[in-house]
Amino acid sequence: GQRNESLAWFWSVEVDLRGPDQLWNEECEFLLAFHWLRAKALWDRWREEMLLLKSEMDWTCKFFLWKTTQWGKHMQESLEKRLLGHGCYAGRQSHE
Repeated sequence: GQRNESLAWFWSVEVDLRGPDQLWNEECEFLLAFHWLRAKALWDRWREEMLLLKSEMDWTCKFFLWKTTQWGKHMQESLEKRLLGHGCYAGRQSHE
C-alpha cells in the first residue's frame, strides 16, 4: 500500500551530479529510478484493472441482454402453447 505516498521533499532538490561525492549521487539516482519503477508498476496495474473492469461490465451487459432474449423466447413458446401463466412469468422476467 504505497499508492497514496509521494516522494519526500529531498528527492525534488536539484543536485549537481558532478559533485564531490559521486557515489552518493549514483545511489540517489538508483533510489529515484527504483521509486519511479514502483510507481510505473502501480500505474500499469491500475490500467490493467480498468481494462478488466470495463470488459467485465461489457460482458455483464451482454449476458443480461442475452438472458432477456432467452426469456422472450420462453414467453413466445408458452403463449403458443396457451400456457398463459408461464407466458406472463417469462414476460415479466424478460423485462426486469
